[in-house]
This record gives sequence, C-alpha cells and structure tokens, in this order.
Amino acid sequence: MSLTSKQKLLKLINTENNIVPPLTFSDVDIGEPTGTGVDTQVVLTSKLKGDESTTLTVTYHRRNLPEYLTGELVFGNDGVVTAADLLNAINAKYDLNILPSDIVDAKVEGETHQLTANEKSYEWCGEVTLTLRDPIDLAKLLPVTQLENLVEYPSTKKGNAAVYSYPIDFTAEKDYLDPITINDTVDLVELATKLTNVVDEKWVSVPKNAANNLYGAKVIYDGPTAGFEGANAKYTRVLVLALSGMCSNLTGKLLIHFNGTDRPKSKIELAKTNSVLPGFLD
Repeated sequence: MSLTSKQKLLKLINTENNIVPPLTFSDVDIGEPTGTGVDTQVVLTSKLKGDESTTLTVTYHRRNLPEYLTGELVFGNDGVVTAADLLNAINAKYDLNILPSDIVDAKVEGETHQLTANEKSYEWCGEVTLTLRDPIDLAKLLPVTQLENLVEYPSTKKGNAAVYSYPIDFTAEKDYLDPITINDTVDLVELATKLTNVVDEKWVSVPKNAANNLYGAKVIYDGPTAGFEGANAKYTRVLVLALSGMCSNLTGKLLIHFNGTDRPKSKIELAKTNSVLPGFLD
C-alpha cells in the first residue's frame, strides 16, 4: 500500500534521528504543515507516557511540483473528470507516488488544467499547468496500411545450409558416406550425385556460382552426432561440409546425417587409449 505524505514525513523523522524502535502515530501527532513554498514547519505533539502534550517544531522541505513534473506536460483527456483522474498517468511518467490527498481535486475542463498541490499535503507544494489532448485515432494516424517490404539489412541473402539439411535422412547412401573421414579428399561430384539421390533438389559440383553447389566445400567433421554441436541427435552419424562461396543459394555448414556404424579404431588409435601395451604394434 502507498504511504500517505504524513506517513512519509514520520518515516523521515525516524530516519533522520535514528530512532529505534521508530515512533508511530500512537507515540506522536503531527500538526498540519505551514510555511511558504518548500520551506515547511510542522508541530509534533507527544503522546509518550510521562511526556504527554509536549510539543516540538520540525522544519523540512516539501517537494515542489514544477521541479518534478518537467518537460512536455501533455496527457490524454480520455476518462478524465477531475484532477485525480490524471494521477495514474503522471505517476507512471515520472515514477512518483502523488496521491489524491496531495492535490486539489478540481474539475478538469478545456485543453489545459492547473494542477495544484493541496496546502495540507505534507509532501507536495506548488502548481503546474498540464495540457490535455483527445485520444489519438490510430486509423487516422496510420492511413497507409499496405506496406512495402522491410528494409533489407546488409547481410547474406543465402539460406542457412544447416537449417536446410538438419531434418534430412541420408541413410540410404550410408555405404558411400560411412567410410569418409575428415582427412579424405572427397570426390565432390560423386558426393553431389549421392545427395541428389535422396533430396528433390539437384546437387552439383561445378567451378562457378550455382545453386546446391559443392564445389570448393571442405569436410570439417565426420563422426557421431553427439560430437558435433548442432547436429540432429535423431541420427547416429554426421558428415559436415563447409560450403564455399560458389554455392549461390546456401551458406554455412551442410549437415549430412545418416545412421551408420561406428568405424573400428585403428591400432594406432587403440594404442593411444591403452598405455599398457602387450608388445610391439604389428
């Protein structure tokens, strides 16, 4: 719940005087504020046992509305009858907590309204002039509703090869794909033929810009899908090619997924994983 200006003042008194436990309105009463502008005085009357009716004058500064409500003071008049109806918009715009009790809740008429602080507000003083406007008719503001394409940012117009290939199952060509390793020089013309056997598009390997072109592509990974980030775990193996700029419609990494077998490790690979050798390698 929002604190009233009187509650905020008592909190300020407790904070400035380091009062523990803090005073409550059961301990003290605060009289109405007096003074000129921000310079304010209030009289505190004690309710403490043995000190009843003792008074003390406290001075402090109130907040001046013109110092907090700045800039373009324009607000919509939809549903506004009195000044209090404007507070939600004012508080939201300026991150404040002005309550209806802090202002003179006068009737709002015309295109401007003078918002005046209640002279009995413990927190606020002063006045500002607000401008009221009718709600904006969106249909009038945006007469053009049939728009052209969005501005094209300077980036590739090619499709993403990984997105294109992610769901495709090339298992039908596993006998050809399975033996390929990252160290092999792949016959890209033959590989293009194998890809075409699976997909609807025709893949080629030609030394010019062409759609679905493997020319200049490099094998950058061959192995379990679990070993390559972004591979489709639905399949066991993936052959990854980095396409060259000769491919006119796709860019990036082409993921050739298939369900193959784990290639047997060579004796050298076995030796690297076994530090205790039974003898010399054949």
